Amino acid sequence: MKNSPISFSNIDDDIIYDIYAAVARLEPPGPRRRPTGSPLGWIRLTHVSRRWRNIGLDIPSLWAGVVCIFESQDAVDTAIRRARGCPYTIQIGTKGATDVTERRCAVAVEVLNRTESLVCSGVGESMYAWPWAAHLSGRFL
Repeated sequence: MKNSPISFSNIDDDIIYDIYAAVARLEPPGPRRRPTGSPLGWIRLTHVSRRWRNIGLDIPSLWAGVVCIFESQDAVDTAIRRARGCPYTIQIGTKGATDVTERRCAVAVEVLNRTESLVCSGVGESMYAWPWAAHLSGRFL
């Protein structure tokens, strides 16, 4: 019996979810770190096909991790909407000074009430100039 080729369109949804999870670990969205890198990271998988897009839009935990990645308010609102009720995971400064901006710090403060994890390890002036103590005082994540 010959091995029949598996059509791209016949991949089980569970496998596609696993691909999203793996690519999300390897390629988080954010500023380009090399000329060939995509700032979209794993989000570009939503451009593969309509089916892949629908599956990607149905993984709120991934969207909860990108709320503070982009500068645009529209992108922030879209990530918040797609995260649905998932608690946010916010990482600022983990990619170096290029991903620490006043805007990202402001978004992090705006969404603290739904944040489960906040990692700030930046080296830029914006990170140190931001009044984190005032915003985090008395809060538990």
